[in-house]
Amino acid sequence: SRVKWGEPTNFGLESTLSQHDFEALNNWLATTKANFFVFPDSTILYGLQGRVSPQPWLYFSPGHSFLKEELPKVDAAVVEALRRNNVRIIILEKDSWVGNQNLWKQMPKLESWIDNDFEKVKEFGIYEVWISRE
Repeated sequence: SRVKWGEPTNFGLESTLSQHDFEALNNWLATTKANFFVFPDSTILYGLQGRVSPQPWLYFSPGHSFLKEELPKVDAAVVEALRRNNVRIIILEKDSWVGNQNLWKQMPKLESWIDNDFEKVKEFGIYEVWISRE
C-alpha cells in the first residue's frame, strides 16, 4: 500500500512492463506460501511479499554484481541456495533492464534445474511462472 506505480522507462526488447501484469503477478504470489526466485530484475517482489531472497545475489549483472568469469561459481552457489531454501516457484522475465533476461541460459546448473524440475504454468506479461514438478 506504500508503493506507488511509476511507468518504467522502456529499455531492452520491444516488450513493456505494465502495471496490470506486475500487480497480477504480485497478487498471485500473495496467494501462495511457497518460496520463490525471480530472475533477473524484479527483486522488489521479495520485499512486497515480505520475503528475503532465497539466494545471495539480488541483482544479476556481470561486471557489477560479479565478474563474468565468476559466472560458474555464481551458478553453483545460486542453485545450491535455491535447493537449500526449498524454492518451488521460479519467475523468469522475458525482458530485463540491461538485457540479462537470458543470462540463466549461460548458467548450466540453473538451466538444467529449471528445465528438469519445473514447468511453465502461467504468464503475466513479461513474467513466466515456473512451478516445481514435485
